[in-house]
Amino acid sequence: IKDTNSKYQEYIDVAIREAVSMSGYDPITKGMDIYTAMDPDIQNKIIDIENGNTGVVYADDLMQSAIVTMDHTTGEIVGIGGGRYYGSEGGTLMFNRAVDMYKQPGSTVKPVIAYALAFEHLGFSIDEKVIDMKYSYPGETRTISDYDGKYLGILPIKDAVADSRNIPAIMTLEKVTEKIGKEKVVSYMKSLGYDTITNDNYHLSVAIGSNDFTATVTQMAAAHATMMNLGIYNKPHTIQYIQFTNGDTYY
Repeated sequence: IKDTNSKYQEYIDVAIREAVSMSGYDPITKGMDIYTAMDPDIQNKIIDIENGNTGVVYADDLMQSAIVTMDHTTGEIVGIGGGRYYGSEGGTLMFNRAVDMYKQPGSTVKPVIAYALAFEHLGFSIDEKVIDMKYSYPGETRTISDYDGKYLGILPIKDAVADSRNIPAIMTLEKVTEKIGKEKVVSYMKSLGYDTITNDNYHLSVAIGSNDFTATVTQMAAAHATMMNLGIYNKPHTIQYIQFTNGDTYY
């Protein structure tokens, strides 16, 4: 945020892109008023986090961040952290880590992919028991392990989620894939906004957010918001409506 033209530039840049996408016009050359969902209090808090003015401590100046805060009931993005030292130069939109950066999402996908599908297609309940055991992907020799190098045997699904166990998530997705096919799993993932997954690059490792599966912070926020919203997906967006100088309105 330091040495930038606008305090809220990381949010504004996303809104400008969205305005072009939804209206077909560039706000720089077309007269319009853009009404967004930005909450100044939340955006200011994000800026404080990025600038190291809170309890969040960065190891060094190279360590980065990406933040999205959204209303899960509407998909409205109320705050965006595009990265530390974010800024625009010469009118060029900067790389915004909240919406442009694709990384392996890791264990954050376990509830929304492996377990959500199991509840829907395998009849799982919150009292389900899953297995944590030595495991290799079908047709492969590599052995999957967890952060502690242990296998805990049979355990409640709630404990597997709470302790973020890898193997129960993978084995659960394997059962789902065997029942409904990878095409339906991929279709489900696309419905959550994940745009890098295809039938060709699908692998059971998506259950733990690894391999070729990548996602943005915004996509992850929207996927989790869908679970909070009882399964209804709302596309993340910053703009509530646009009012053109000629009187036309785009919602």
